[in-house]
Amino acid sequence: MAKPRQRPEGIQLRHRSRCASLRGGRCTCSPTFQAQVWSPRDRRPIRKTFATIAEAKAWRQDARRAVRHGTLQAPVPLTLAEAAAE
Repeated sequence: MAKPRQRPEGIQLRHRSRCASLRGGRCTCSPTFQAQVWSPRDRRPIRKTFATIAEAKAWRQDARRAVRHGTLQAPVPLTLAEAAAE
């Protein structure tokens, strides 16, 4: 049996909702890669999706550095009332 490929830590493969791979078949989409870093100050993850794994790895490395230096924080949730006011 073939061993599945290991992805770098903090990066997940994301298939489209209609992709056959979600039902056990071969992939029929162009999957994307979601990178994630943890923000201890906000106690929340920060996520972003990319077309290639190289872009995801580069963003994750830059984001980890930015979180350590305090220049990147998790987005603040917007309430429905706030969105309506804008």
